[in-house]
Amino acid sequence: MAKAIAKKKITLEAYETALKGYVSNDNQACTLAAKRDKAVEALDNKYNPQFLEIKGKMDADFAVIQQYCEENREAMFVGGKSIETNGVKVGFKDGKPKVEILEPIEGYDAERVKELWEAALGLVKVKLPDYVRTVEEISKAKLIEDREQPAVIRGLVKCGLCIVQDETFFIKVTKTKKK
Repeated sequence: MAKAIAKKKITLEAYETALKGYVSNDNQACTLAAKRDKAVEALDNKYNPQFLEIKGKMDADFAVIQQYCEENREAMFVGGKSIETNGVKVGFKDGKPKVEILEPIEGYDAERVKELWEAALGLVKVKLPDYVRTVEEISKAKLIEDREQPAVIRGLVKCGLCIVQDETFFIKVTKTKKK
């Protein structure tokens, strides 16, 4: 929110002067931003081909290093999952654990995957019930969507809830095309 001015009444003339100043400064800021963007684009055009060439070489080098490390994994990584040589650390790291279906899926049939997950859930409910999650939460999006319905209005009050919508002051300058 803009800094409040001393407790004096703002005149129509002061309002109009401030509005004209705001629009003028907004136009100057847009012009300056356009100049900056053009300069950045020129730098991008100058250096991007070199960056892309270097990145391509790095990707090719990465592939060679990775393949070598995979082929020589047992000999190179006896003491752990990574090694450090010449100030460069290379190796393997574990990804984030995830749960997957055991049955291999050929051709990725979405319906079959869903069936397998449902079957797995049924078995986990019986054999590992402590690992089944039940989530109950308020559907805030649905309440907001139905907030005008009388039943929802009454229910919100009875539940000690309300839907609020903050008000924010704004100024939007309408851009006119220059000829």
